[in-house]
Amino acid sequence: DGTSLRLRGQVLRPDGSEALSEDRTCPVADGAALGREMAHDLLTRAGPGFFDWRG
Repeated sequence: DGTSLRLRGQVLRPDGSEALSEDRTCPVADGAALGREMAHDLLTRAGPGFFDWRG
């Protein structure tokens, strides 16, 4: 309807063994804030070492 924004985000381990996803909707005017919030939440869920590519 043009008044809402759906944002999907995903982070994956470098080897593809694990993926974390978010799917949220908000008013269009709040899109930038939602993007920042989702990025923070995904990185928090991933935790330290999630993106390490060294074995």
